[in-house]
Amino acid sequence: MTGKAKLGVPLTPILAREQTSFKALYGKSFAIDASIELHQFLALVRRRDGTLFTDSNGKVTSHLIGLLTRTSRLVTDYQLRPVFVFDGRPSPLKRATIEARRRVQRKAQAEYVQALAARDYSKAWSKVVMTGRVTGEILADAKRLLSLMGIPWLDALEDGEAQASFMAARGDVWAVGSKDYD
Repeated sequence: MTGKAKLGVPLTPILAREQTSFKALYGKSFAIDASIELHQFLALVRRRDGTLFTDSNGKVTSHLIGLLTRTSRLVTDYQLRPVFVFDGRPSPLKRATIEARRRVQRKAQAEYVQALAARDYSKAWSKVVMTGRVTGEILADAKRLLSLMGIPWLDALEDGEAQASFMAARGDVWAVGSKDYD
């Protein structure tokens, strides 16, 4: 290793990758790692200039746009039954990982500002997508929206993907939807 902490576990030697479609998943239940989804929406659901969508009071709404759009499509078009699982308190073992992620965000924010000043909009976009931060307000908004949509959600004691995996192992849901492998 080069001195950097390596995250995750290489799963390719033990898992066979299989292509599927939403149509093949029709009617199945999923425990979805909410934190990863919210981070994705904050990264990608942005205006052309890279800023987040907001309401008339300046409150961030990008996560709500993504959550409403994706979830309603999965539920209406494919009859998927999602259960969103939110992260609880981080394990002390994850403290170094969280701090490393914050350093990356701070560096990306600084590089975004520099790229904007240089009018390098392509680089600015590539950096701004790394700066989204899931706040308590964003979490509360997401939970409220899911409740209004009639979509179940729960708070895990620690990592959401671990709770989701436990739910799948018990048979509470058919599968886990997460991009987090650490």
